[in-house]
Amino acid sequence: MSEQLSFPGLLAEPPVLPEPQALLPALIHYPHVPSAVRCGHAKAIGKAGERLVDSLLLRWGFRSIEADESEAFDRFLPHQEALLRLQIKTVTQAHQGCFSFAMQQGYGPSPQGRRDYAEDAFDLAALVILPANAVAFTARKLPVHRVSAAVIPRLQERPQETLIAALSLLETMAGRPALTGLAL
Repeated sequence: MSEQLSFPGLLAEPPVLPEPQALLPALIHYPHVPSAVRCGHAKAIGKAGERLVDSLLLRWGFRSIEADESEAFDRFLPHQEALLRLQIKTVTQAHQGCFSFAMQQGYGPSPQGRRDYAEDAFDLAALVILPANAVAFTARKLPVHRVSAAVIPRLQERPQETLIAALSLLETMAGRPALTGLAL
């Protein structure tokens, strides 16, 4: 008579699985996560901001092109006969009722540290308030941009207004007539 051999582990107790909460990513409750978690995932949060901008631009008929990470801007934005350079900055929390965007490049602990952009490093900036899924576009060259929390509902309702205004400002600065049909 033959005997059936069992496979190792076939009849063993099932493995103990971690609690379901332990399987979730650290950012699962974003934006309600500690600042240490936000800091530890800053690169991913920045990418999320970039993807939000890409999503909006696609919905509005623009086809952005991702730039190389070594560039001082994040996207190329074909517009009319120009290839605009778009810098995307993402913030996660307000300070004293404003979301502040330091227009600097680099990473603090890196050998080069943080430094200001050259005046002509990019043409447009997209300022992403990630917890609100809101974006403000600007062509103004300031060392720090501030977006009041009070304007978030308008940015959410009509997000393309700031892009139209920024493109219009670029047209004016280039000596061409401003875009028409601007309903700001």
